[in-house]
Amino acid sequence: MRRALSGVFVVSIVSAAAWAAPMGTAFVYQGQLKISGVPVSGTADATFSLWTDATGGSQVGSTVTATGVSAVNGLFTVTLDFGAGVFSGEARWLQIAVRSPSGSGSYVTLSPRQCITATPYALYGANGGSGGLTLPYSGSATSGGTALDITNNGTGYAVRGTAQASAGVVGETANTNGYPGVWGKSTGTGPGVAGTASGSSLIGVQGSSSGAGAGIGVFGLTPSTNGKGVSGEATATSGINYGVYGKTNSASGYAGYFDGRGYFSGNVAIGVTNSTPNALNVVSAGDPPQLYLEQNATNNWARIRMGVTGSTKWDLSVGGGASPAMNFFNGSSNVMTLGYNGNVGIGTASPQQKLHVAGIGQFDLPSGSVSVSTPGGNPGLIAYAQNGHRRDIVFQNDRMRLLVGNSGSPPSVGLDILESGRTVVKTLEITGGSDLSEPFDVRSADKPVEPGMVVCIDPESPGRLVLSRKAYDRTVAGIISGAGGVNPGLMMGQKGSSADGAHPVALTGRVYCYVDATAGAVEPGDLLTTSATPGHAMKVKDHQKAQGAILGKAMSGLEKGKGLVLVLVTLQ
Repeated sequence: MRRALSGVFVVSIVSAAAWAAPMGTAFVYQGQLKISGVPVSGTADATFSLWTDATGGSQVGSTVTATGVSAVNGLFTVTLDFGAGVFSGEARWLQIAVRSPSGSGSYVTLSPRQCITATPYALYGANGGSGGLTLPYSGSATSGGTALDITNNGTGYAVRGTAQASAGVVGETANTNGYPGVWGKSTGTGPGVAGTASGSSLIGVQGSSSGAGAGIGVFGLTPSTNGKGVSGEATATSGINYGVYGKTNSASGYAGYFDGRGYFSGNVAIGVTNSTPNALNVVSAGDPPQLYLEQNATNNWARIRMGVTGSTKWDLSVGGGASPAMNFFNGSSNVMTLGYNGNVGIGTASPQQKLHVAGIGQFDLPSGSVSVSTPGGNPGLIAYAQNGHRRDIVFQNDRMRLLVGNSGSPPSVGLDILESGRTVVKTLEITGGSDLSEPFDVRSADKPVEPGMVVCIDPESPGRLVLSRKAYDRTVAGIISGAGGVNPGLMMGQKGSSADGAHPVALTGRVYCYVDATAGAVEPGDLLTTSATPGHAMKVKDHQKAQGAILGKAMSGLEKGKGLVLVLVTLQ
């Protein structure tokens, strides 16, 4: 079993006395006991003896035995007294033998012996030697060097201060050039200054600056390429504790100030004490924003960069000016812009509408899809029906094309609407009406013009019509469409010309017509012509007179009186 021990020597406070009464021969020894590299927590027995050399030599004074020594995390303290005269100014080495647990096993002599440094030799000065301090001690020096320089070449402390009701170590400077009250320097792997608070509401290290200028309470400095100027650690594994705690009572002050980069390996909470599971959790009350980013170079961007380690990053950037835009960068490419006016641009940095897409866009619907694309190299829309068949709307230079297909391939059958207004289609099916009509203005001085009335050519107004008023009128032109719930199927005309008017007149097709059956009942298949009743047709009885005055054939009958009859218009 391998044992290791490190220690420091401290003058006994209990036996301290003034120079007139020597302080005695006892002193306090502190050490740390490890077995196989692990600090011991328990009891141990130890023997201590003084020697004139690091190896061999002669023993000086008696052997001191300490039993039942308590060690906590390896640390223990014992009082040693080798008698008077053992410290005469010559070098001394301390040999230690130990066994743990207390009362079991054999003593193991630790190697090497430890050299006795300056602290126990204060006993030599107190007994008439050339050194020593009387406690309490106060002194001063005027020097450009170090007033007090203490070196411990072993593993113990160079300086340790312990107080029951005040600070263990206090450093104070009156210098105004920025020199600290306590300066700690580490040339190894440990800290220059370390503080430990072992109880609640205690302070391990405290720094205070009472000057009116830019004073520094605690200052840490390291010249190492991987060192720490100031290091704080909260070792408790539960509770809300703080490795480093900063506080300011000034509304314009900063509890923490970093002149350079900052690094946090864990979660960061601002305005709340718990940021789990968020890497950054910011909570505030009132109107101010929770997170504020500002770029102080007017020709640059304020940006947030996001991404996965090893992958291309996304940048969310905001430019300068009175109306700055927000841009989304994928690497170095600006893929989307949100204008200050609310316009959104995809593929363009200058959106002109609420949504401005420069490129092909696709919308996946619950059934099928629609894309803003370039069918045939022209701007247009490509849609896929639920069965996968393709439909295109193509905007060519001289026309718009509506194309359909029976597969997912580009379609070729459809409807062309030319800029001239002409429509080209292979087959046209009309389901909203059953006659071919043209618009006419119809003159009638004494009777309202209604759908179903028979009209004739107006000899006084070229291009216009009048209600029929005589039998067998060879100027008959047709029937006003729309009676009986049957609408015109196809309307032909030209706005603003003589081929325009207010009433659709059926020239061919099926249409309901007012008929007067007073002169004879009408049966399906009868030829119809004009009658003396204004706007009414009648059954043809004189076929000789009916030449050129036939309106069409009756498709329904009327036994007597006046009423509507379905007529197949065939002017002849």
